[in-house]
Amino acid sequence: MFLKNKRYIERPPDGTPVMHYLNIYQLLSMLYRQSICFSSVTIYEDILESTLSKPSYKEVLSHPLWEDNTPVKKDKYYCSRQEHFRNDSPGLIYHPPEAEWENETFSNLIHNLSRHFMYIHCWSTANEENILMWDRYRHQGSSVAIKTTINQIKKAFVCAEPLHIGKIQYKDYDTEHITGFKNYGKKNLLDPDTVEELFYQPIFHKQNIYKSENEVRIVIDFRYMTDIHLKTMCLSEIPFYDKNWGLSEKRHPQWEEDCVYFRTSSNNYVGVPNTWWVKVNLDQLIEHIILSPYVASYTKEGIRGVLHKYSIDPNKVIESSIELG
Repeated sequence: MFLKNKRYIERPPDGTPVMHYLNIYQLLSMLYRQSICFSSVTIYEDILESTLSKPSYKEVLSHPLWEDNTPVKKDKYYCSRQEHFRNDSPGLIYHPPEAEWENETFSNLIHNLSRHFMYIHCWSTANEENILMWDRYRHQGSSVAIKTTINQIKKAFVCAEPLHIGKIQYKDYDTEHITGFKNYGKKNLLDPDTVEELFYQPIFHKQNIYKSENEVRIVIDFRYMTDIHLKTMCLSEIPFYDKNWGLSEKRHPQWEEDCVYFRTSSNNYVGVPNTWWVKVNLDQLIEHIILSPYVASYTKEGIRGVLHKYSIDPNKVIESSIELG
């Protein structure tokens, strides 16, 4: 299901055609699970994924969390336990020692908190195939593209997770602000909705070099994911962290490698996975499955057979319209 539109997330029109490129193994996993995979932005290759641009980062650095327009000075829990925090482990990112508050900025919260709980699934707005996208997936072996529309996506989800869908804004990260951060110093960080907007904005921005992707993202609701994993995010008066949690830098041989671990105040650990599968009606979702132009045509029959096994019309599989020499 989808939440109501948020004013700061630009949803494309329902009739917009979109494509999702993936390899055969990802398609098989999708069919087996009857779900699509959402990934934490922390595992994406782009090191600037969901971070701030240079001007926005500079703006945020000039306004530390200890200033009056933030809730830190008003946080009774922090003020009553300053000595504890002063002696606490530096691994607790949400309550550093008092002297470190002046160096703590909102960008640290984005990097250490929101990025771990923002799970996204990416589509490319296009009515025709993109050879650059095919090239990107070529090294992963046989690949395909699922073609559909925004409206079909909205109808196909049968999950409990609330979702947002929106277009990516492309910016010059050397010279342009992330939307909403130009006037960051005037933002009221006592307001949870304002904080949430600032958390979401970096997720819907990318560098100009990715402009050819024309990306649309589906994002699982941030508050929903933090509630599942951390139970609550508002135990103290600061609306964007839970006083009991800290990101652990420790690792244990028996811990799963595809998780990040958060530590409670009682030194228990909770693993937060890097991927999250969301239930979807695949027959409703898929308009066509297009074979990569780099894939042999005989692959079509095998994929059709698998689709038939999962009660999806095998005639939805078609060959690429791109002819390569």
